[in-house]
Amino acid sequence: MELEDREEEYECQFYCFSTSDVVTRITNSMDVIMAGLIKSISNKLTNIMTQEEIESAKRSFLASYNESLVQHQAQLRSIVKTFLGIKSNILLEQDRCQSVQYTPEYEKQVEQEVENSKCQLRALVVLESRLRQCLKNILNEETLMNSLKAQFQHIVELRGGLESLQESTAKLPQMEELCKTLKEKLDF
Repeated sequence: MELEDREEEYECQFYCFSTSDVVTRITNSMDVIMAGLIKSISNKLTNIMTQEEIESAKRSFLASYNESLVQHQAQLRSIVKTFLGIKSNILLEQDRCQSVQYTPEYEKQVEQEVENSKCQLRALVVLESRLRQCLKNILNEETLMNSLKAQFQHIVELRGGLESLQESTAKLPQMEELCKTLKEKLDF
């Protein structure tokens, strides 16, 4: 019965009416038609039958009609369901989110995974911050190293100049001697 109630609720959401509504309306329409038919027949039979016989015939006819209606109600419902029934593989848009049901254990597991992911994310943010700081320090050290290389290059150049000067200074006494010799030769 609960499944049938859910199916009818689903039909109401989908069509704005259910199988029961249609069966009830058909039954009510037939009741109105039968009441009109009985009234019409009663009016025509007043000349042929007594009022008591007409009432007895009405009761008998209504009993047969109601018995037949009860017997065929399930069949009528089945026919209406054939045309209006929503197949189980059809989901209404508003029910799509409920198509998969999860156990409380699974939900707890997912919540734990989310919490673990948050912790990992926080750790990654801290790691990224530290890596940025290390990179900044490395860049600062690289700048310092470039400065030291430039100063070392300058020292090497100065040393080369100093060696050249020392060589020149070492040759100075020889040059003085050579100058004296040249001067003496030129003075002759």
